[in-house]
Amino acid sequence: MDIIQFANNMNQLFKTSSRKYYLTAAPQCPYPDANLGNLLSQSHVDMAFIQFYNSGWCDNSKYGLPHWPESMNYYMWDAAWHNSSFANSDIRLYVGSTAGSGAGNPSSYVSPDFFANELQGLQKDYPDSFGGAMTWDMSWAYGQTPNYAASAKQAMMAGSKCSSSR
Repeated sequence: MDIIQFANNMNQLFKTSSRKYYLTAAPQCPYPDANLGNLLSQSHVDMAFIQFYNSGWCDNSKYGLPHWPESMNYYMWDAAWHNSSFANSDIRLYVGSTAGSGAGNPSSYVSPDFFANELQGLQKDYPDSFGGAMTWDMSWAYGQTPNYAASAKQAMMAGSKCSSSR
């Protein structure tokens, strides 16, 4: 069974349950993702936790640089959202970051303050598609001072509310 068939089967099972289930995916930041692009375009996925780390050219460490839109490519994911390129037109896009220098490629790591600034900027600039933050991994997100996860949450709480135009 391939991943698309698996996802479609899971979605069918979800419909028969009295409980609410969500199907999520964690694509790499180059859009479209080589491994999960077809899944996102052909199956109902509720949330995409995009890994803007460990990929070099589109790491979130590129956010805010003069050549930013071409490198940290959230805008491409947002454009796909607006162009209905995803099977689920209401999919929410989450910005992934390593939560510590040892949680992934050290060159992908950004400080809690940098990530907070990035989240607030993306939340403001892309309110329709922006879903929130994802950190890798939770032992790093909660196990250091300042608390990376709390910093991200605080930044998003201070920012504008996420909305959907659909």
